[in-house]
Amino acid sequence: SAALGQRAGEYQLKAAFLFRLTSFVEWPANSFSSPDQPFRICLVGGDPFGAAIRALESRRYRDRPIRIEAIGRDGDLAGCQIAYFSGPAPEPFAAVARGESGLPILTVSSEDGFAASGGVIRFVSDSDRLRMEINAVTARSARLRISAKLFEVASQVIDARGEGTRS
Repeated sequence: SAALGQRAGEYQLKAAFLFRLTSFVEWPANSFSSPDQPFRICLVGGDPFGAAIRALESRRYRDRPIRIEAIGRDGDLAGCQIAYFSGPAPEPFAAVARGESGLPILTVSSEDGFAASGGVIRFVSDSDRLRMEINAVTARSARLRISAKLFEVASQVIDARGEGTRS
C-alpha cells in the first residue's frame, strides 16, 4: 500500500505539472476551432492520474475551460492541446507521439526514450523530484512556443542536431 500511495502522489504531481506547463507553452492561434472551444488534455493508453487529473477541469486555460478526455484506439487527437501517453503509443497515435503529424499538440509521457524518439516532453522521476526532458525540435515542428524558463529547468534539452544537452 505504501507503493500505491507513492504512485498516487507521483501522478498527483504529474497532473499539477501538466497544468503548469500551460503557463510556459504557447499554442498557435489556429489550435482552437472557435473562441469557446475547451482546452483539451487527452489521455492515451489509460488514465494513471485518477482524481488528480479530473481536478484540472475546475481550472481554466486563459478563458477556456479545461476538458480531460480519455482517447481510445479509435479516437482522434486532432483538437487536443496536450496528449499524455501512459505506456508506449498505440499504433494509431505513433506518428503524433513521434512528432511527425505536424499537429500543434504538446505530447507528454513518462516512458523511457519518449523525448529522444520525438515526443515533446518526458517526465523523469529523480528521487523525490520530477524533472523534464524536452525535445525542442519536435516542439518547433508542432508550432509550439516553449518559454525559455521551461528550458532552464529541464534536465535535458534535445536540440536541432538531435543531441541532448544538460541545463
